Amino acid sequence: MDLRQMILSSILLFGFVLSSNYDDLSYNKDASQSHTAAGTEHGAQNAVDRNTTTCMRTKPIGSTSPDKTAWWKVDLGGVYNIYSVNILFKNYDGYEKRQQGRFAGFSIYISNSKDWTESSLCYKSGHQLPPLNSTTTLMKSGRYVIFYNERLDGVTYPEDYVSGTVFTELCDVIVHGCNTTGMYGSNCDMPCPVNCKVNACHIQNGNCFECDPGWQGTYCDKECDYGWFGQDCKQRCIGFCNNNVNCNHLSGRCDNGCANGWKGPLCNIEQTDLSYKKKSTQSSTAIGPHDLYKADNAVDRNRATCTRTNQIGLNSPVERVWWKVDLGEVYNVNSIDIFFKNYNGYEMRQQSRFAGFSLFISKTGNMENSSVCYIDGPILPPLNLTIFCNAYGRYVIFYNERLIEVSYPVEYDVSFALTELCEVNVYGCNIAGVYGNECNIPCPNTCKEKTCNVRNGRCLSCKPGWYGSYCLRECVRSYGENCKLPCSPHCSQQKCHRFNGTCLTNCTDGFYGEKCDIADPTDERTWVIVGPISLTVNMVFIIGTSICIWGVFTKNISISLNKQPCVKSRPYTETEVTTETATYYQELAVPADREAYSNTTLR
Repeated sequence: MDLRQMILSSILLFGFVLSSNYDDLSYNKDASQSHTAAGTEHGAQNAVDRNTTTCMRTKPIGSTSPDKTAWWKVDLGGVYNIYSVNILFKNYDGYEKRQQGRFAGFSIYISNSKDWTESSLCYKSGHQLPPLNSTTTLMKSGRYVIFYNERLDGVTYPEDYVSGTVFTELCDVIVHGCNTTGMYGSNCDMPCPVNCKVNACHIQNGNCFECDPGWQGTYCDKECDYGWFGQDCKQRCIGFCNNNVNCNHLSGRCDNGCANGWKGPLCNIEQTDLSYKKKSTQSSTAIGPHDLYKADNAVDRNRATCTRTNQIGLNSPVERVWWKVDLGEVYNVNSIDIFFKNYNGYEMRQQSRFAGFSLFISKTGNMENSSVCYIDGPILPPLNLTIFCNAYGRYVIFYNERLIEVSYPVEYDVSFALTELCEVNVYGCNIAGVYGNECNIPCPNTCKEKTCNVRNGRCLSCKPGWYGSYCLRECVRSYGENCKLPCSPHCSQQKCHRFNGTCLTNCTDGFYGEKCDIADPTDERTWVIVGPISLTVNMVFIIGTSICIWGVFTKNISISLNKQPCVKSRPYTETEVTTETATYYQELAVPADREAYSNTTLR
């Protein structure tokens, strides 16, 4: 034996020794095949029963048969790391070459899916005829091991291949590997790296065949490079993440939120800017050249231009300040970005001036009839911030105050507070009655004015007769908007029309009317209430009548006495009547702080 033959024999022997150390993964596992030859002794299970005298057999394939392909498959029951596949083909004494010619050209596939067409090719027999006892080292992982062969029309096969009538007969198929998922090594006692896809790795060295999404490298221990994510790190980040950070290397999402003006799970949908160049006003404007501090500077999308109001605080007669933008129509608002004026080295001073501010959303423009969106404090606010509001309105109002009688946190500037807004961006849906990341989902019809939370579609308020988060539940023993009004207790079973409160059943005894809210005076029980009232009225009437009669009687007596000539003196002394000039109403004094607050009414 020459050196080359010795090396080859050593390799084959070493391979056999290694494979024998691994577990038999296919013994008595579920097997199937494309078709079965006539008879009851040729089933697919014969190839995994470890009885070499029983073999599976398909119908013939080839030029003399309608069938052109044949396959056999075993389900290992789980995804395992595989070392090798040993196939023992059917042999007939004296017909070895014919049998080799029938099996020639076969392939072995490994798959995680039942559909073997989605599997990966691991081995294909070449031009040389295969041995009838064939061992193939695969070093793969999978759940299904598939044997496949074909004899297609129009294909020229090597001379030694049998192409006329080809039977597939497998007597034993032994799949060697680790019978514990996610293990490798000669003793199957080492776990695969944690980020290997389906927890599968090379059975000898532990290299991952594939990585879970977001990971790369031989052992899948490195995150995707900046700007990439997903399976094999081949997907490019497409969103605009806050502070220009990288997207999540697993999902492509922005974990810390989207950059200004962007939305959606991947931050790749441009938000609708509802406030851009819309009409803005403010309570006062600081003196400066060429409208340097005008209110519209906060909506021009130029951060170099800012609004500035007069100061508020102890050094100013003004205690309140506001800025307002008119969006033009009533919209669903999702978020508001505010960029305050900053001066390098004076960040804390600026923060202390803006501290304690509030944001309101209003339909009318008056703060008194608006919804509170945000109240700052007591921690100093950042000079750039995003506020999620989820409100419905036409006007966005910024408000701040420094009241004399109020004690503010020590960090607040209470003496010289200026309001300087460089940008106020209002984002939301510019179409009424819709919500969602793309503002394309209609709000529920039962929402009042078809208005809902711009993010999740929950109704802000319900129409008459409905209640619940999405206003899908009908009123029970109540009616009106959000079902806040109870049905009359005098409706039988307290059932009423859920829109207008009209009783749907008869009134209880003693009451009548559409809402059973009018007492019946003829009912005996009604006299428990009406009787005393009637008796009191009658008593007052009788007493009053008696007094009138007595007055007339006494007057007649007086007149009769006056006609007697013997009476000289006058019974009454004349008194001068004076006119009282004092008014019956006293004008109420308005507190000073109330007068100051009324000055903030927005017009």
